[in-house]
Amino acid sequence: MTKEEFQKMYEKFDPKASGYYKYDEEEVKKQLEQFKAYSNIINSGNYNYKIWVKHPSNNKYKGWFGLKDDSSIETYLPDFIETKSLVFGRTGNRSNHYMMYRVVNGDDEGKKDKIYIRNFKAAEVEGKSDKKNEEEYVGDDDKKINDVFAKIRNILENAFAFGGNDKGVKELENNKYEGFSATNTIRKIAVMAYLQDVCFNTEAGNANAETEGAGNGWKIDYLAIYDEKKLEKLYDILSDIDGADAGKWPDGGNYFERNANVCKIAWQLLDDKLRTDNNKSKEEIFYKFNSFLWHLVDDVDSMFIDFNNPNLIFNGAPGTGKTYTVTETIKRLQNIDSDKYKSHEMVQFHPSYTYQDFIEGIKPLGMSDGNIKLGVVNGRFKDFCIKVRKENEVYYETKYKGKYDEDKNYMNFIGDPNNFKDWPHYYFTVDEINRGNLSNIFGEAFSLLEPGYRDYDFRVKSGGYTDVKHLLKTPLSNVIEKLSDKERGDLLYKFIGDQVYFGIPFNIHFIGMMNDVDKSIDSFDLAFRRRFKWIQMRCDYEALEILLENKGFGDGIDDYIENCKGLNYYITGADPKTKGSTSLNLGSLYEIGHSIFMKIASVNKSTKITKGKKEIVFDSYIEGMLKEYIRQVVEDNEIDGKMKEARKIFLGEL
Repeated sequence: MTKEEFQKMYEKFDPKASGYYKYDEEEVKKQLEQFKAYSNIINSGNYNYKIWVKHPSNNKYKGWFGLKDDSSIETYLPDFIETKSLVFGRTGNRSNHYMMYRVVNGDDEGKKDKIYIRNFKAAEVEGKSDKKNEEEYVGDDDKKINDVFAKIRNILENAFAFGGNDKGVKELENNKYEGFSATNTIRKIAVMAYLQDVCFNTEAGNANAETEGAGNGWKIDYLAIYDEKKLEKLYDILSDIDGADAGKWPDGGNYFERNANVCKIAWQLLDDKLRTDNNKSKEEIFYKFNSFLWHLVDDVDSMFIDFNNPNLIFNGAPGTGKTYTVTETIKRLQNIDSDKYKSHEMVQFHPSYTYQDFIEGIKPLGMSDGNIKLGVVNGRFKDFCIKVRKENEVYYETKYKGKYDEDKNYMNFIGDPNNFKDWPHYYFTVDEINRGNLSNIFGEAFSLLEPGYRDYDFRVKSGGYTDVKHLLKTPLSNVIEKLSDKERGDLLYKFIGDQVYFGIPFNIHFIGMMNDVDKSIDSFDLAFRRRFKWIQMRCDYEALEILLENKGFGDGIDDYIENCKGLNYYITGADPKTKGSTSLNLGSLYEIGHSIFMKIASVNKSTKITKGKKEIVFDSYIEGMLKEYIRQVVEDNEIDGKMKEARKIFLGEL
């Protein structure tokens, strides 16, 4: 990728239309005001552990911190950082990483309303963990709480003081935060402190404070990306761009030094116009810049732009988001750059789907002199291949203008994968791919799916194509050859000499989705399996959490997610500690998907998670499917008992 192509891609990028958290100016303002309120409390020094743990009833935070200026705070600090400030990224940390949290709901072991503490010495440090005395449940006034929070307090104060140059948090980073588990939470606090005090600051005298909008000279120094592996992957991508001033990846540096390095490389790739973006607010420019770079390292996105692995299968249980993930990822890529990520064609296989529907066949074309007129008709996939071949010819002529027309030169050109990395991408997707008779549908075209047998030759010369490598004749090629030039028309993939050939362009991504639980069809044979990269989709509890948060649900989200996990543990046998039950041990292929659990958000307009709502979700969306699962492992007279047990687990009664 050239610097100009990077800039063009960035200019077209619209995070609002690309599947990311929706930018809302008022919401950003609210999140920054909330962060400022926390910052004031921390900087005052007048606070205790209450800022770090959940309120006993989880909703009465006004006055909870004992300060006059805490009335604007709606929740405890870790909850705000993890779930209430999503414009500035997610950390992936949960309550058990915070070293201290309150158990609001608890169970019959006497843990309700008590605070869980985790010994710093027992916390994971450099991959090691001492499980002895790792956790305790104590009362609110126990001395151990204050001892643990004293260390948390030191870490917090260093993080809130971070303005980009503060040594305190960098030293904590080098020392692995003294065993503190929620490192990403502290990194996010530090980055938000930088954004508040430096990047977005408009006070006089600040080096970044020309205007409320982004003027010339204003810059972004840190990204809201808290995973070091993502940063390193982003560095690899940016350093491969022609014109990037990347230098060497700082193996010896800490997170903040690496973050600043990657941010600097990306920022320097933009021109002044893109950096100011028509004098938009600094907050909006930061959000676009950060979201764009996150897109570049998105694991799912990267699979959809890899010509080395163009064949993908997304498999998993019902409701795990297979079709949604595929269609939304393609849509997001097209919104980012419609010139690079082009057409998408989608079909659905079923037992009656045939080779004639997919590749080509003889079908009725109407009536002629009272007789049915028959003719060759292209199937959906062949039509798509012909369309891509034509557009590839135009791309070749535009980009190379006959430079590699000679066979020897072109073979050298094909031999270098880098010559094709900037070609456009096309997508052909098949929903429920395993419900069709795959051998009958693909026929001889099956062998052409492999990357090594795809068609790379799109040289358009006056004499026509001459190379038949990676092409084959179909059963109807001889019929098409006997037609006139006009009749052959769009039935041709390639016409070489007097022979008709079919091929699959290298830049078509062939993506299938399949439900593993469907036992009405045969499994894929090994020959088919080895031609695809397989991505198993699992229940995504984080996606469930984000949806409920965005819908305005507050109390009860954590409990509901635990209920969902409990039901899936019961079904799959993933958790040997499933309480009060004997697991069905069906395995992960039978778990309930997150999109089914999400139904609770549409039961009615209320944003409270109630027992009644959970009953509706179970009875309407889970019961029928689960009963069929259970029928596979127990006798008929045991089904009702197992269903009742599963229902109680989902309702939180076990």
